[in-house]
Amino acid sequence: MDLSDVSPLTIVECPGCASAQTVFQRFGPFHLERLLGTGGMGAVYKATDIALHRPIALKVLQKKLSHDRTLTAQFEREAALTARINHPNVVRVYSTGSAHGMFYIAMELVDQGSLDGVMEETGRLSEEDVLRLEYKWPKAFTQPTGLASFIETSNPATYYLPNRVRPKLSTSDSHFSPT
Repeated sequence: MDLSDVSPLTIVECPGCASAQTVFQRFGPFHLERLLGTGGMGAVYKATDIALHRPIALKVLQKKLSHDRTLTAQFEREAALTARINHPNVVRVYSTGSAHGMFYIAMELVDQGSLDGVMEETGRLSEEDVLRLEYKWPKAFTQPTGLASFIETSNPATYYLPNRVRPKLSTSDSHFSPT
């Protein structure tokens, strides 16, 4: 059975025994647990780093985009820049790589939603919340040079609210939406 064009965690029927099988649960050094979001460029999965037993978010580009050297180089530069930043308000990047012909970025898992999601649910933030968030996020921008890419691509989907006390900023997730 050719699985070259099948997305991770897709359920397929085994041609030999007709049982349902989930494909690509193991994705390089990671075990995929569930789909967090999809977009035009790929998908984000909740996963576990098998060697470190650490939960992560795994951003996986579509296979056809993973062969675009310009695009993957851009993502690798963005990931390398972000990985150098050590700040409580910036999502950590752990690694990049390729598995099953698809490029990935392994990142800190922030599983409590985004500013975009909060705004969608509540319609707006209170003045107190806005002031608190505006105070915390700019501190992340005082880190070393190169953060222009954060500011250029920032939108409510790239701001995460793990507990509404310490918000997190990510350079990469504006192309994905929650499922």
